[in-house]
Amino acid sequence: MAAFGDKGLLTSQGALAHEIKEGFEIQINGMEPTDAHYDKAIPAENMVNGNISLGAEFNSSGNIEVKVATFNSDGGMPSINVQTVELNFNNGNLSSGGVINNN
Repeated sequence: MAAFGDKGLLTSQGALAHEIKEGFEIQINGMEPTDAHYDKAIPAENMVNGNISLGAEFNSSGNIEVKVATFNSDGGMPSINVQTVELNFNNGNLSSGGVINNN
């Protein structure tokens, strides 16, 4: 989790909230892991990070790209900005410095 840092679109705090909520729903409430992940853990992470995760997918390099929406408003209607954060892994672990474009 430390690889995320405490600022940006994805944070250590958001990752911790995600994992706690997901584990709680699986272990205490008996949810299926996929349902706990999508229905409970991602919304908990979004609340902490203050944005909306639009899902993750593997890119052509074999790394994971997470699309994240943020909202800007100039007093009128808010606009949605979508950014992609790339997560690079080494032997199944998030690499040190492996969170790219996390601003």
